[in-house]
Amino acid sequence: MASNNKSNKNYAGVLGAIGAVAGLVQAASPMVEKAMDKSKDKSDKTDIKVIIPDLYRKDFPIDLDQAKILLSDSGLKYSESKMVVKDADKKYKDCFNFQVIASSPKQGTSVNQGTTVYLKYITQEVIDASIKIFEDEEKAKAEKKQEKKGDKADKAGKKGKKEEGDKK
Repeated sequence: MASNNKSNKNYAGVLGAIGAVAGLVQAASPMVEKAMDKSKDKSDKTDIKVIIPDLYRKDFPIDLDQAKILLSDSGLKYSESKMVVKDADKKYKDCFNFQVIASSPKQGTSVNQGTTVYLKYITQEVIDASIKIFEDEEKAKAEKKQEKKGDKADKAGKKGKKEEGDKK
């Protein structure tokens, strides 16, 4: 009987230990699952690659609001950068207000989801300055062309007078 009693004690001790371990596992499970979910969320964002959409094609320009929507829909963040007047150039003369003209990283680049894309856009002030640059250059070309025509006419006139003088 003593042997049977000892066996029951061992059995009760093992059951108690199993119960304690089960309680610990049950208490720790939510914390472990939460940690695994956080780890999965972080790795999901950095492991998913997306391509930066076309934001400034010459044949299909888009404005700043459209670019922000495209980037958000692709799982990307954005930051805006307005052009300044000193950046005016004749190549921007045909742009429209708030047109996206560049990005960093560039469109078509594969990046991690959640990456911030810096958008550079143009304002009417820069467009007006760009138009003025273009018009000033065109005016200077026209004046130079007119000057060359005048020089040719002067040379032809002098040549004609010289020939008349040689004949007399």
